[in-house]
Amino acid sequence: MASQVAQQEGGSGGGGLFVEISGTGVLNSAEGTSGLFIITVSQPTSSWTVYRRVATFQALSQHLSAMVPTLQACPPVADNQLEAAREGVQGWLHNVLLIPGVAQTPVMRNFLCAEANLPP
Repeated sequence: MASQVAQQEGGSGGGGLFVEISGTGVLNSAEGTSGLFIITVSQPTSSWTVYRRVATFQALSQHLSAMVPTLQACPPVADNQLEAAREGVQGWLHNVLLIPGVAQTPVMRNFLCAEANLPP
């Protein structure tokens, strides 16, 4: 289930933003091992991939809940259960992007765009 968000400002022709968790992975670093979601983001004229750790989803959830108090928290995810949790996290992300204005916030734009196409 990909998320589609109609652009509410800017953009050409009012195209949409499509967001899908297209895969999972494990990142081994000096800090240890952590789960990773691979997110494909597309607009009518471009697309890119971002890689986000599970902890980044939790931080996004906390930040957005301060802006949208009725927002449900991102489902908890164990690093060794990524594929099983993928659908729930995708559903949460879809619901978040349906909230008017959230896709245009700096925190969501950073989440969806920062370090695009740079695998960890």
